[in-house]
Amino acid sequence: MKNKAGKPDIRIKKDRNIIYKAPYQKLLIFVLLGLWGLGCCSLRVSLEPVPEPLTLQEAVKCYNDNVRAVGDFSAKVEEWGLQFYEDQKKHSFDYSGGKIFYRPAPPTGRFPLFSMKTKGPTLEHGGEALVVGSNEEKFWMYSRPARWSYWDTHENAGQFGVENILIINPQSILEFIGLQSIPIEKMTWPYLRYKVWPEQNIIEYALPGETGFREIIIDRRSNLPEQINLYDQSGQRIFGSKLGNYQSLGEAMLPGDITLTAPADDSYFRLKLSNYKVPSQIAPSLFKPPADFDDITDK
Repeated sequence: MKNKAGKPDIRIKKDRNIIYKAPYQKLLIFVLLGLWGLGCCSLRVSLEPVPEPLTLQEAVKCYNDNVRAVGDFSAKVEEWGLQFYEDQKKHSFDYSGGKIFYRPAPPTGRFPLFSMKTKGPTLEHGGEALVVGSNEEKFWMYSRPARWSYWDTHENAGQFGVENILIINPQSILEFIGLQSIPIEKMTWPYLRYKVWPEQNIIEYALPGETGFREIIIDRRSNLPEQINLYDQSGQRIFGSKLGNYQSLGEAMLPGDITLTAPADDSYFRLKLSNYKVPSQIAPSLFKPPADFDDITDK
């Protein structure tokens, strides 16, 4: 059968209903694809119900228990980025590769041990672009390619203003990624303070002698920190972190996505970590500055 144009007619007749075969098939495919797509979207955005909020005591215990559960670990640095200003000049780095090692403070000690070695775009100096380390007495940072280095003791670190917290003391960095307990034994009125939001629990506290306060924003579904912020006495945020992509390490949970920021000058330090594990051994040399440390700086 041909139509008026002389071309074959693709219509077929069935029970007096005229069906356009090709358009009908296409419509069916689009409908099925649409329903499949809607189903997938709904699965992606669905979230578990928000549980009832913890009490303040339960929230603090949950946070501190997670910190105490963290033992020796190593992690792979998938990506890292750093931006800071020196003499009004912006320095910015975004590269991939590196390694982190961590050892908690001993029972009689105050400071955990930390080592981070990040890689840059070349293999110069063994590929190390930025090295950060600390032991029980002091901390250090250096970059051989940039011929820059700095070290000091933990005791002297308290003399620095909070504006230096990002690029100087790794112990402070550990606090803002959730690796230091809330020191409830040091709290005085009106702290601890507690807030319950629709999807978060918020703990606020200040240490003796501080004019500002800290804020820990905790996801009510996971009971893990999403943000840790530091505010001055006027309520202005001066330093903070965003944490996500948590990964398990035994009974502990550790963030895989970490961004530390100082809003006043847009400084930031960004880490994307993976492969958290308990190493069979950690070389003691990782927690010592190199023998030629004083020669790294371009004099």
